[in-house]
Amino acid sequence: MKINLKKEVFIWIVLAIPIIYLIAMWGQIPDRLPSHINIHGQVDQYGPKYLMSLITIGIYILMLIIPIIDPRKENYKTFETTYFKLRFILILMFGLINLLFIINSVYSNINIGMITPIFVFMMIMVIGNYMGNIRHNYFIGIKVPWTLNNEENWNKTHRLAGKLWVIGGLAGIVSLLIFKKQDFIVPAILILIVVVPIVYSYLLHVKMNAGAK
Repeated sequence: MKINLKKEVFIWIVLAIPIIYLIAMWGQIPDRLPSHINIHGQVDQYGPKYLMSLITIGIYILMLIIPIIDPRKENYKTFETTYFKLRFILILMFGLINLLFIINSVYSNINIGMITPIFVFMMIMVIGNYMGNIRHNYFIGIKVPWTLNNEENWNKTHRLAGKLWVIGGLAGIVSLLIFKKQDFIVPAILILIVVVPIVYSYLLHVKMNAGAK
């Protein structure tokens, strides 16, 4: 898979904006910023103020390396555009969260416990839209024995997962806006969009094996 530098510039811009803002506001930002928010919408971990920027850069580099080391690297050519969009979505999401934490540390008037999960569910919903385009590989997608060992199983499972992720992402955003407590709703949605495709892939595997006999 070849990297299109003209398109990659858009990711570099998204990657750079939070870093530039962090540097510009360095003296006004405390030494430690939030690095994790629990299901109650509460910050439960802090880290150095540059941590989120490093994590975002690390994710970007990792996603450039993955197609090189994947044994099925040739398949990345078949969903090259989708893979670029996935990289862009992830970097955009982490960049927005990074900006949110920095701005909140300066102005302290942002409900990061509400907005951060909304960003996550928006990411899930958008990724779901491209899930069915992800082709057989060892790193990106729903990687269980039944999908990895059978390309048809992989494709069908990811088509179903894509629909569930779009629905689950939208349901997550609505639940965050309507209900004050998401202790059960948010985890239930996350479990649903992960577990159902895995169960489906297994049942499909059983059906395929039974049909082959």
